[in-house]
Order: sequence, then structure tokens, then C-alpha cells
Amino acid sequence: GLWLSCEARGEDDGDRLATAVAVSPGLGSLRRLTLHALQVTDAGARSLAASPYLRRLRELCLWWNLMTAAGWKALADSPVLDTVEELDWSVGQLMSTLR
Repeated sequence: GLWLSCEARGEDDGDRLATAVAVSPGLGSLRRLTLHALQVTDAGARSLAASPYLRRLRELCLWWNLMTAAGWKALADSPVLDTVEELDWSVGQLMSTLR
């Protein structure tokens, strides 16, 4: 299936990339999305969570970003994760956001 891996160059590129992916109808068949170490914040997570186009996603890699528990909760509560079979994140980063 279709997969996408992105690289950011600027401080807010992670959220812009996450939002661009989230609003792209052409990515409706996306199966794997890797946005790691891109400084994606809760805003980017909320964009992904609200996307009507990521419902076929099977793998989501978001390790070493800047999301807090609120961003992870937005993803967990969204239908986007209903089809995700593999969620890859950094436990160390997640644990630091929950403190």
C-alpha cells in the first residue's frame, strides 16, 4: 500500500506537514505514515485526528515529537486510530509529556 515519510526543515514544519497530510484527499489510500522527529505538536495531532482521509491507515509512526498527553488523547479518541494496527512512538518522550 501507499506510505509516506516526511522530513521537516523549520520549527513549525511538523505541524504544517501533519495538517497537509490530514487535508489531502489524494492520501485516502495511505497505509503507513511516518512523521518522526518533526516537532509535531498537539495542533498537528489534532489535525491528524480530525482527518476524514486517514481512515485506511494501518501504521502510524510519531516518535520524538512535541505532543503532550492532549495530542495523544486527540489521536486515541479519533476514528483515525480505529484501523491502525501499529502505533510507533517513543515511550520516553510520551512518559515525559505525562509528568
